[in-house]
Amino acid sequence: MSLYAATGLLIRTTADDLYKRVFTKINPKAGDVRAVFYIAKKDQRHGDRMVAAGTATHVAGILDDGIILNSQEPYARVRRITDVSDWYQRNGHEVAVRGLDRDALARLALEGKTVHDLDPEFSKFFDIN
Repeated sequence: MSLYAATGLLIRTTADDLYKRVFTKINPKAGDVRAVFYIAKKDQRHGDRMVAAGTATHVAGILDDGIILNSQEPYARVRRITDVSDWYQRNGHEVAVRGLDRDALARLALEGKTVHDLDPEFSKFFDIN
């Protein structure tokens, strides 16, 4: 939902897909839409599943320098990047800040690329036939 609010483009996918296909700008500028990704350093358990090394398991949108919107069920909170990053680093993740490639996002949105169905509360606002 945050990405839609920032760009007007609708897509629902995984943190890993966003990291590998959409947020591909390394060293983004302050004016870019930016996100911080938490990537598993080794094969490991993440919640109820196993993830491979190099898989982004979480993403948070950057609101301002050092500040993110961290969404985890059942709520979202404004947090400092360092607070969230410290926890992920202690739990076997590395941190990467990436900028949005708007063209890649637009291509996926036009293709109707949603890996997961939209939440019912969210989908009622869209005609996605």
